[in-house]
Amino acid sequence: AHEAAVQLEESGNSVAALFLLDTIVSHIQPESDSKPESEGISELLISLLKESTDQDLPPTFDDMLNLFKRKFEELGMIPIDTPKSYVLSLLKNNVQSTRLTKNHTPKKCHAKIIYFRATQVSENTPSDVFFNWQPYTDQPVHRYEISVTHVQMLWQPISYKLIASKVHEIMTTHKQKQTP
Repeated sequence: AHEAAVQLEESGNSVAALFLLDTIVSHIQPESDSKPESEGISELLISLLKESTDQDLPPTFDDMLNLFKRKFEELGMIPIDTPKSYVLSLLKNNVQSTRLTKNHTPKKCHAKIIYFRATQVSENTPSDVFFNWQPYTDQPVHRYEISVTHVQMLWQPISYKLIASKVHEIMTTHKQKQTP
């Protein structure tokens, strides 16, 4: 999203605001291990399951994938009857995006950043320094802290209600400023 804002501005467009949900600055991400993709996917799946369910984790990858699919359908994070192959591709994309962006150095944008930060840490949460977007905008970063984990950002009512409210408020204010 930040890179899209930078590119839009470089093309002469104006970006009113950039909304980020618990996103780390990519170029300071911890180095991705050189482990096989399948191991990275398994680790991600286990981490997501630990944050989203109190159930004991099944012994096989396929059973964990089924539990993950069912749990995320229940939470409304993916549509009911999402094909398992699609769920697996989501996990693969997540692992790949970390590898692809680890060396990306963000440029500075001119848009204000509205940043929603999950404050409950999990075992994989990097240090707070990894969440500092201020050097990458000319405007102040408006930071809203939410008492959830990163994985819970979109399904916990405390989180999605605050996010929806702030996005609406900021977009409405911007629209009113644009109307003559």
